[in-house]
Amino acid sequence: MDVEVNHFLGLGPVQLVYVLFELNMKNRRAIKVPEDVHIREYNAEKDAELLAMLHNRTMSHCEDFSPMDAEFVKNIPKHTSFIAEIGGYPVGMAITAVANVENCRQGYIAELGVLKNYRYRGVGSALLSRVLDFFESEKVEKVTCEVLESNIETMYILKRKACFVEVGRATYVTSQIPIRQFMGH
Repeated sequence: MDVEVNHFLGLGPVQLVYVLFELNMKNRRAIKVPEDVHIREYNAEKDAELLAMLHNRTMSHCEDFSPMDAEFVKNIPKHTSFIAEIGGYPVGMAITAVANVENCRQGYIAELGVLKNYRYRGVGSALLSRVLDFFESEKVEKVTCEVLESNIETMYILKRKACFVEVGRATYVTSQIPIRQFMGH
């Protein structure tokens, strides 16, 4: 069925390339954060719809976008995710995780997104700084994340502002049609 649908639409398998990054927390660098950006912890009881909306609006342009709803988001532990606000208005989010991996306390940045109209104002840097503060409080030694190769801005922030190092690349091939094909992006 997928082959017929892809053929009908003129689409073949989709190839996604991710750049794999790591940060040794000993090499962490201070990140300049604007004073008007407030970062707070996500609260599952009151913020599930908000976090889902922020995810959907900030990630919809990505080739690997998959929408989230409030029910799914309620399962995300509250202390590992964050909401960015300017003047009390939500403008960004970060979803993270912490685990013990191979005798090392490791942090993972699953998502970090900023609403389009608030990009290039330091919101992403403020979120990243808060996430790294959180990892430090959790005694994380190494932080990892995967970034789509096409996401140049995020890779720049990770490398230049936070000393992340590229450690590899991963290519995934899927027969699924990216949802963004139908969203006008």
